[in-house]
Amino acid sequence: MTTKRHVGSTCSLRLGIVALGLSVLAGCAHHPPRYSGPEIQAQFLERYAGAWEELRREHWPEQAGSIAQLEMVHPTISDGRSVRIWYLLKPDRVKEAAKPQVQWRSRGSSDWLTVPPETVVLSDVGGATHGARVVEVPASAFGAATVFELRLSGGGLTRTHPVDVTLPPAPDSKQSFSFLVSSCFLPWKTDGQRLFVDESTRSVLESLGSRSRAPLSQRPAFHLQLGDQIYTDGGGGKTGKETAAYLRGKHNDSVQGDEGGVASAFDALYRYNFGLHQLQSALAHVPSAMMIDDHEIRDGWGARSDGEDRWNGFYAKGRHAFRAFQASRNPGGARQDGEGFHYQFGWSGARFFAMDTRTRADCTAMREKVCGRQEADLKRWLRGIREERQDRPTLLVVSLGVPLTLAAGVGTTVGTVVGGSGRDDAVDRLSRGERERILALLAGHLKDAPQHRLLVLSGDVHYSGMVLMRLAGEIRGYEVISSGLAQQSYNLLSGWGVAKVMDGGGFRMETRGVNAVPSFAEIFVDFPSERSPPTVKVLFFPGASVTNWDLAGKGDLQLSPVRLELEEGRLGRGTAVSRLAKAPEDFLPPVKVPPIGNPRSCLARDIALTWGFKPGENDGCEP
Repeated sequence: MTTKRHVGSTCSLRLGIVALGLSVLAGCAHHPPRYSGPEIQAQFLERYAGAWEELRREHWPEQAGSIAQLEMVHPTISDGRSVRIWYLLKPDRVKEAAKPQVQWRSRGSSDWLTVPPETVVLSDVGGATHGARVVEVPASAFGAATVFELRLSGGGLTRTHPVDVTLPPAPDSKQSFSFLVSSCFLPWKTDGQRLFVDESTRSVLESLGSRSRAPLSQRPAFHLQLGDQIYTDGGGGKTGKETAAYLRGKHNDSVQGDEGGVASAFDALYRYNFGLHQLQSALAHVPSAMMIDDHEIRDGWGARSDGEDRWNGFYAKGRHAFRAFQASRNPGGARQDGEGFHYQFGWSGARFFAMDTRTRADCTAMREKVCGRQEADLKRWLRGIREERQDRPTLLVVSLGVPLTLAAGVGTTVGTVVGGSGRDDAVDRLSRGERERILALLAGHLKDAPQHRLLVLSGDVHYSGMVLMRLAGEIRGYEVISSGLAQQSYNLLSGWGVAKVMDGGGFRMETRGVNAVPSFAEIFVDFPSERSPPTVKVLFFPGASVTNWDLAGKGDLQLSPVRLELEEGRLGRGTAVSRLAKAPEDFLPPVKVPPIGNPRSCLARDIALTWGFKPGENDGCEP
């Protein structure tokens, strides 16, 4: 006898197959770029200039006068052997080729020492278009210091820029630490005439800036940004009055400019996003590493057949801009085209592998994204950890642009296609076979290494949440989805289509809820003892007020579940949202969380005071 449940399941499957088929057909359409001309590009960028000036006047008077007056100096994540600093010159100094002067002093010292110029290595990663540079100094130049101040001057910079530097703990260290996670940064909204940054985005950026300026001993060790750090297309697939989009039209094939102006447009978009006062402050205080997704170049690129030959010139300029502004700051630096943008590094007892699910370097299968050199590097990374640390408490952190545990599923496919969040969203996910292969690889490692735990980090989907991962009934890991830092749209069907319980690669995975308010996450990693597995706790910083709704429950706290506080409601016209939590369950010491509606509530400062340490001077917080 056929049950009602079986009938529902069959109907869902049929709907999924039809929806997927429509998506594939839509994805096969080839649409060459249509350029509008230089005068349109000038008008397009004028709207950004107007929004920038409004922010300076009404919200962030500390903001630079214009992007033409903006220069940035950002620390990167050190490997312990050298210190690398990424910096950006003003547009009129792009051709400057001289090395900057590098000076340093130990914390607490008053004497500045100059690093010998011959030990400083300068890399011009911006070329003739972007004023991005990377300066590298061997760690031996700083003597025995592991925490110190550094400052750059000259080399095209118009002022002296200070930077705090902390070298990583020893690989065998059990030192506790925290790090920040974010993705999907689309801060610019439009009413059809002007651009603006709304209160929820300003609020979350205030919290990000304040948290990044905490006292150095309590500051996050680094910041991982998981993709879509800029949007060329205003969110993808939108038409009508989407003045924030450099690429417009039904298929994102209408370019607001001319072919010769593409590189300069990318340069401006990066400067406007990265230069926003509180984000720029956060990047200047906390080392960052970044991953690529689609909106840095074009919605859905790299996920499907899209007439890439007609877009080759545009894509090449987009990849070059990504290397200059993002990949060049990552551990190991930026690779060349065809080698992918994945990278790896270690911090204390944690090991990180950041995937590239977009460029599809040396992939041959149409739907697969993590293959060839990258898949071989992932296996080699796991093998090296197993050989070095099999019996030692270790946290494996695997990050990728799209969710791993939620990658497959008819409900998600139906939601993304029927819900209209973009024709490419279903095929942006990893293929079922590829997902199973990666999960099985991770599960096999955990079976051989009982003291190891897994943390998967992902973004892309414009909602945040958590998935618990069991192996043989034991909680062995989580996926934390942090998306996005700011975004304009959320497809409710996509979130609803996620199964609550699913299997894959030997894991039993349980969804703990989703949200869609602008937010970022802070991950706290601890090593309780020589033999105990590491613990992980998560604190979300949302950009809007929330109410309590505990979905996490109890259970094995070897990796501590988080308390999700969700509020279902609507923002804007027909946009359904769920709102997320700010405090992790079982988090000690207790955290007093103030209201978050005020953009200057300085949540991180108040948490810091609750912990008993003082905020930094001039942190921008009101008393």
